[in-house]
Amino acid sequence: MITEKIIVDGRFVAKANEEMTPEIAATLGAVYGTETGKNNVIVVARDYRVDSRMLKRAFIAGALSAGVNVINLFAVPTPVLQFAIKRFAIDGGVIFTNSHNVKENTGFKIYERGGIEFSEKKIKSLFDSLIKNKIERVPPKEIGRISKAEDVGEIYQSAITQFVNKNLIRAKDLIVVADCANGPMGSIIPPIMNQLNIDLILLNSQEPDLDNVHPNINSIRRISKIIKTSDANLGVCFDVDGSRALFFDENGNYIESDDLLTLFVSEIIKNDDVKIIITTESTTKTIDEIVKKAGGVVRRVLNEPGAISSSIRSSRASFGGSDSGKYRFPEYAPFSDTILTTLKICEYMVKHKLKLSEIIQKIPKKNRFQDQIPVNEELIQKFQFKIEENISKYMSEYNVIDTLIGIKIFFGIDKGWININPRLNENILTFSAESDDETFIKNAIKTIKEILFS
Repeated sequence: MITEKIIVDGRFVAKANEEMTPEIAATLGAVYGTETGKNNVIVVARDYRVDSRMLKRAFIAGALSAGVNVINLFAVPTPVLQFAIKRFAIDGGVIFTNSHNVKENTGFKIYERGGIEFSEKKIKSLFDSLIKNKIERVPPKEIGRISKAEDVGEIYQSAITQFVNKNLIRAKDLIVVADCANGPMGSIIPPIMNQLNIDLILLNSQEPDLDNVHPNINSIRRISKIIKTSDANLGVCFDVDGSRALFFDENGNYIESDDLLTLFVSEIIKNDDVKIIITTESTTKTIDEIVKKAGGVVRRVLNEPGAISSSIRSSRASFGGSDSGKYRFPEYAPFSDTILTTLKICEYMVKHKLKLSEIIQKIPKKNRFQDQIPVNEELIQKFQFKIEENISKYMSEYNVIDTLIGIKIFFGIDKGWININPRLNENILTFSAESDDETFIKNAIKTIKEILFS
């Protein structure tokens, strides 16, 4: 029986052959095809996993039955699919990809015209149509066609470098370490780095072992060590579909998403006349002060799929970013792109003639509190799950945000947030918090420690 449990954080996410069978995927494809409209065009892609392949093929069959034409991109990262939708004015798209923290789950990310992800409201509307079997299948002569677009990756590779100063980056001979999480990013990023004369050390670019899910603490520790031993300038660890990434400085230290957000806002606000920044409720308040001083405005939206991108498009904003590792540069597109983010960081390092650690040290931080605790290896491996499973016993008003490396707990705009991350070179959990209420946030850190050792 199909239940609303297959909707997780505003997306369809389920185990193949259990909650999401090929039959259900085909029906969902027919529902999506019906809503997209006969004779319209969608693009479809996947990661390398066999469950993603199976569900994608079933979904395509359903969409074809509703008279929708399908362009098959095969295995490409999410940013390439979004690029294709926007560049070629396609009516929508879907990518099938594995969850980074639950190895059996496959997610369906669905996009509208322009490359913006479906909102949670639209996903629930699709689910309602799925339950009610709202499908209009076409006669045999009107069944949709499948076509290939094998050169989309090459077009993307040429286009994305147009949004940074190529000559500036080329002159520096940078070294970047990239972990591709056994996803298709491994086939996309090398030619881009080659264009910019960047030496690339590539990790986990092979097709996946289904028993391993990347990124995980072990793969993150590995890239951190390799960055230091290779004298690299930057490290980036993508998730499996390339839609999110972790960034590391030349010392192998993880850069928190709020610090990168502050860096981007500080740079963009200097030169942009519009000066509208879109972010979520749970990001650092430091950017509010920076933007206000420059005569701009910060607009905060809900942290759900498509919210920031839709707001960027409607308000003609200068930039958008969240604390889930996604940064949006509207001169390119209203949606995020992890490769463009990587190139922007490279550009900033070269332009300022500084190491990434030095740039991050210079950014302002508002009402920050730091703490740490030693833990054993077992707890390092599962601390996110332990907190998520038990926090409701201790607290009532909070939101848990997956940061790929750890978790962020948001207590509300007035109360602030706590980032909990592992130290990469020893068994220590670090707490980085921001709040206007020092007493509350220190008590919250104390409570999280109690949960961890309960």
